[in-house]
Amino acid sequence: MGLKAAACGFYPVDMLILCYFLGISLLILFYWSRIPGAAWLIALRLAGVLLVVVAGRAMSSRFRAVPSFFRNWYPWVDVGVAYKEMGILIPAIRRSDADAALARLDIALWGVHPTVWLERIQTTALTEFLQITYSLFIPALLLVAVVLWWQRRVGKFRYYVFLITLGFLVSFLGYFLVPARGPRFLLDHLQTRPLEG
Repeated sequence: MGLKAAACGFYPVDMLILCYFLGISLLILFYWSRIPGAAWLIALRLAGVLLVVVAGRAMSSRFRAVPSFFRNWYPWVDVGVAYKEMGILIPAIRRSDADAALARLDIALWGVHPTVWLERIQTTALTEFLQITYSLFIPALLLVAVVLWWQRRVGKFRYYVFLITLGFLVSFLGYFLVPARGPRFLLDHLQTRPLEG
C-alpha cells in the first residue's frame, strides 16, 4: 500500500507540494503590494520547488546523491514552513476575520459562548493537562512516521506522509476561507478571570 514515484521521479507528496507551492506563489503575486516580504516568500517557494525537483530527478536518474532521508522527510519541514507562512499571508490577504460570525454560530448552536461557559470548570491543573495534551499532537504524528521509517516500511511511510501533508495543507486553505484568531481575543471582555496554568 505504498505510493510509488511516477515516471518523472516524483512521489504523490511531491506533486501535492508543488501544486501547493504554485497556488501560494500565485496568491502572493496577485496580492504582492499587500504582503510584507513578498519577494522573500517567493524566493523561499522557488527554493522549495528547486529542492523538490532536484530530489525527484536525483532519485530517478543515475545521480542518487540525494540522501533517502531528505527525500522522504522534507515534507514535514515544508508543512512547518507553510504553517508559519499563514501568519503573514492571512492578515495581508483577508484583512478581516470570521470571529464574530463564529461567535454568533456558537450562540445559535449552544445558547452560550462555550469558552465563557467553560470557566466554571476551569482549574490550573485542567488547563495544564489540556495544554500538554494539545501540544503532543505533533510528536504523536512524528512518532508514527519514525516507527514506520524504523521498521523500513517505506511504502506505508510515504503513504502516511502524503496523508498528513494533505491534511495540513487542506487545513491551511481552510484558514484562508475562515480566518479566525479565536474566542480568547474576541470574547476577552466577557471572561471573568484569566486562563491560568
